[in-house]
This record gives sequence, structure tokens and C-alpha cells, in this order.
Amino acid sequence: MNITYEICQVDETIRAKIQPILDETWGAPSLAINGKLWDSRTMPGFAAVNGDDVLGYLLYEFHSGVCEIMVLESVAQNIGVASELIEQWHVLSAGKVLQPNNSPILV
Repeated sequence: MNITYEICQVDETIRAKIQPILDETWGAPSLAINGKLWDSRTMPGFAAVNGDDVLGYLLYEFHSGVCEIMVLESVAQNIGVASELIEQWHVLSAGKVLQPNNSPILV
């Protein structure tokens, strides 16, 4: 099956579609990461979109000199959504990343 999608910046229209998915997965808009609470409703990000459907999203934050991926969720599996979102994030940040579990990786 060939599903097409585009990667878009998260704006208010896309955020309204992402938030129910995020709330269902995480239980609330607040995320506890590395001992700090983050508000997912204000995080910048990218989304993979097919028409009115969100197939996945990535939210990030700039802090402490890095751009950290805070949430990466792919609703549509095995079509490259997460890889494309990470690639778009990489174009934005280009460098060292801390994953949500605080394990450093190089991208």
C-alpha cells in the first residue's frame, strides 16, 4: 500500500489534531521528562499529514544549547513517517541530540 503524505510545521490547525492523539498516548498535555514538566501544547514541531489525517508528529524544544526531541509518535506504521520527521528535525537542528530517555545520540 502506498500512502503519500507531506511534512508540515505544527500550526494551530495541526496542533488541534495532534493534541487528542498525544493526550490519549501520554494521558495529559504535560510531559515529565528528565525531572521537568513540559507543556506539549506550546512545543514546536513537525507533522506528517495526508489530507486531514495526521499520520505522525515530532515535538521538540530548544534548551541547554541543544534541540531535544521531546515526543515522536507515528500513527501510521511501516511507511517511513518517523524517519521523515526525524530527517526534517535534523535539517533544523543538525547536531547532538538527547533522546527523551537522556541517552545521547549523534544524528
